[in-house]
Amino acid sequence: TYIVTAAMNRVEAFRYRIWKGNVVLHEQLHPYFSYLAPDRKYFKMVLAEMEPGITAFCLSAQKKALEQVPYFIREDAGSRSDLIFISSIPNVSFTHLSHTITMSNKDDAIPRLSWGKYYEDGGRLLLPFNVQAHHAFVDGDHRRQFYDTLQDMLLIF
Repeated sequence: TYIVTAAMNRVEAFRYRIWKGNVVLHEQLHPYFSYLAPDRKYFKMVLAEMEPGITAFCLSAQKKALEQVPYFIREDAGSRSDLIFISSIPNVSFTHLSHTITMSNKDDAIPRLSWGKYYEDGGRLLLPFNVQAHHAFVDGDHRRQFYDTLQDMLLIF
């Protein structure tokens, strides 16, 4: 979650939003991610503030996830636009995924990211990964920049 959010923060196009009728550019995005505790049946959505490093982020995000009782805190997602919605399907590999966006809100420009179960193919390790973003801000080259940055960052960690 940290690496994906950090990579997305490095591509300016992903930080644009339509907020209250205006186009805004956020300095930094924060992940609103799905979390499934080992002893729970249902996942919850957790908002974690980005931290300057992966260790600080992981400690803060884990603390928030463990302390949060409700599955969803509506104020977290509805009161700000500097978010990235992140989920994973760790037990399923996929070739296509579509995220739900309310059609009545054409101004919703918050990117949705998901990844699935990794698998091996011809000696290569592959990870299904989906990015859905508002095309007014993000085009194919911006996606390429994000994927290149993400791959570079994953090699470091």
